[in-house]
Amino acid sequence: MLDVTRRQVVNRIRRPVQGSKLMTAVILGFIFGYWIFFTRFFWEGIRFIMGIPALGELLLNRMFYILFAFLMVMLAFSCLIVGYSTFFKNRETQWHMTLPVPYQDVFRWKFAETTLLASWAFLFLSGPLLLAYAIYLKLSPWFLVGVSVIYFPFALLCAVIGTWCLLALVRIMHNRLTRNLFYISAGALLILAYALFKPVNEEHLQELQLTPLMNMLLENSQAAAQPFLPSYWLSACILSLSNELWAKLTFFVLVIISHSLLGVWSILFLSAGVFYENASLIQDRILHGAALKSRTQVRWATRTAR
Repeated sequence: MLDVTRRQVVNRIRRPVQGSKLMTAVILGFIFGYWIFFTRFFWEGIRFIMGIPALGELLLNRMFYILFAFLMVMLAFSCLIVGYSTFFKNRETQWHMTLPVPYQDVFRWKFAETTLLASWAFLFLSGPLLLAYAIYLKLSPWFLVGVSVIYFPFALLCAVIGTWCLLALVRIMHNRLTRNLFYISAGALLILAYALFKPVNEEHLQELQLTPLMNMLLENSQAAAQPFLPSYWLSACILSLSNELWAKLTFFVLVIISHSLLGVWSILFLSAGVFYENASLIQDRILHGAALKSRTQVRWATRTAR
């Protein structure tokens, strides 16, 4: 399967190159234009933030926490969406399930494929910021190399989170009762968030001095700077690497690697059976419609009747 995938990737790259030269030029122009424009854009923003007396570095660190928190959520959702089409809606996966190949191997291979498809944009989107940060602080090129190495276990951890959320959602959505409970819980959470959310009054902001304004901004963004978030670990690694805090860098790198290895272990040895049952549930839904009762309820009712 590795050789087949390699050939597919090579053909997908050769096809646009051998086809329209204009389309290839437009794609390359967009890529280079994106990196040049946003590197300059982020450099100007970093220069402005670092120019704020006594608060510039603190605000820049908080910006990293917020940015990577959003990118972590985006990466997990991307793995969830790509994983659904790869695991359950892909004809190639359905064909593999009919071959004399263990379904565990099929699931592991498709997980690796999903991770690659969903994670490349993470480096593409955050690259200009890190490049501008390195240029402003005049860091060594090894800073970008180190960040790229740290990205791999972080992307793997986000892929594990997105895959487990996907497996749970497929199981929830198959049964009508659990699906309705999920909708009710999601609606209740949205109402609670709306009730607790306090919008900022723009007229009040104009009357505030710098110190109360900074305190308000830091307080409202505190949720993105929680130490239990994987995005916090990645941000701490990047900031520690830029400031040459080797002990702190080593600690958070080991935290990311240990959690990513634990997540990969759960994917390799725990989730394949769940994938197989969910694939069977989706085939049942296609053939017979939504289930009124889960399989566990049917088994319990059958045993009770006996």
